[in-house]
Amino acid sequence: MTAIQRQNLSSQVLEEVRRLILEGNLAPGGPIVESGLAADLGVSRTPLREALHSLEREGLVTSEPGRGFLVPPLVVDEVQELYPLRALLEPLALRLSGLPDNKTLLELRALTQRLANTAVGQKWVTTDTRWHAFLVHRCPNHHLLRLIRDLHRHTQRYEFAFMRSPDDLPAAIEQRQRVLAELEAGDLEEACSQLADSVLVDVEAVLEGLNRS
Repeated sequence: MTAIQRQNLSSQVLEEVRRLILEGNLAPGGPIVESGLAADLGVSRTPLREALHSLEREGLVTSEPGRGFLVPPLVVDEVQELYPLRALLEPLALRLSGLPDNKTLLELRALTQRLANTAVGQKWVTTDTRWHAFLVHRCPNHHLLRLIRDLHRHTQRYEFAFMRSPDDLPAAIEQRQRVLAELEAGDLEEACSQLADSVLVDVEAVLEGLNRS
């Protein structure tokens, strides 16, 4: 864990604590010991408390009287709520984005190839999140993009925790390649359909991992 620098302190604390939660360094279902976390980050408890309140509004932290702040547990019910929403909203954002231009396609090809060359683990999940965000970054509806970003933050917790088997990757990569192929062919509607399918492939891998835990 890296001590926080003083510049832009509040935003840095927020980003770092969010990262610790998403990557599972703060244990799901466990309490957040503010004094210890503040010491690890090299900050006082005031900016940490501000960050925790912000994360509570995002749904990445909960609080209980007498117990303080806690990291929510990883549960099947939340997975079954989050991924169907992504399967609806991401294709909508792609449809609103329209067919990508050549420059966007070139960058999307590079990202897709990077995914295919990345081993399972946190780096793969981070790269995949970047792939999904780039796919719809031209969407003109910024409220929709904000909703999708927030959903990704919640599903990332599960993917960091449970998409750890190399067996999870072939189907996931194939679906992303199908989305790219349909965009290259100029078929936006089929690309949207394949994107929805890619989210459903991910949820199957996450649920398998969650059920094994």
